[in-house]
Amino acid sequence: MQRRGFMIPGLAMAARELPTFDGVVGLENPEVGDGITLEREYTLEEVAELHVRTLRATLGTSSEPLRLCGMSMGGMILAIIATEFRSRLPAQCRFHFFVTTPNTEDLPAIPDILLEHWATARRGVVEDFERVLAPFFGAAFLKAHPATARAYFSYRALGENKQSGRAFFRQMNALRSCPAHRYFARLDPKEAKFVGGAEDQILGPQHNRALASICPDADHDEVESLGHMINMERIDLMGAAFEGALQ
Repeated sequence: MQRRGFMIPGLAMAARELPTFDGVVGLENPEVGDGITLEREYTLEEVAELHVRTLRATLGTSSEPLRLCGMSMGGMILAIIATEFRSRLPAQCRFHFFVTTPNTEDLPAIPDILLEHWATARRGVVEDFERVLAPFFGAAFLKAHPATARAYFSYRALGENKQSGRAFFRQMNALRSCPAHRYFARLDPKEAKFVGGAEDQILGPQHNRALASICPDADHDEVESLGHMINMERIDLMGAAFEGALQ
């Protein structure tokens, strides 16, 4: 099977929550899903280096063109990979950033009120996790697919992605302390594409505009009616990242 690319999930997401495409590997972040156990504070820069090691081990000596995608926090990690570790990747790469953020002081990645809700959510209580997670979805998706959304709230309430509360807050701390804007500003715009949601209540239009300002010559799309959960709401947009030939 031809190796076409890799995807990095977002905050508190296991790799299996990402869509599945032939030849595309989901990279597991630490302490969630089947990710490695750290049990200590860490940085997204460390996570980026771990992912690059996995990439190199998987690719071996191959220098074939490569697509790499990052969703939300995964986009921040990908920006680090695409700048700090660019020399360790094939010459031809395309980086796709989905519903992500530059995480600046005046435009933080995670609103404080959301963290308060997350901190008080009780394991096994679906309604608590619905309160936390419903804002991640676009209103149109929630209206059209209530059973799918409810199943996701239940999945997270039951802890099936294997992330403990302490591990979540370590990951969140790594996200909030990452100066992602510095990495986005150093991207080669010819290699970068950004997709954001016009209805994203978590990382929406303000974040999209900030990214467009930081990396103005890249390809930027803001998708109408899209919330934050592009991996469930618009799988087609993620699949499009792996279509066609790299030029």
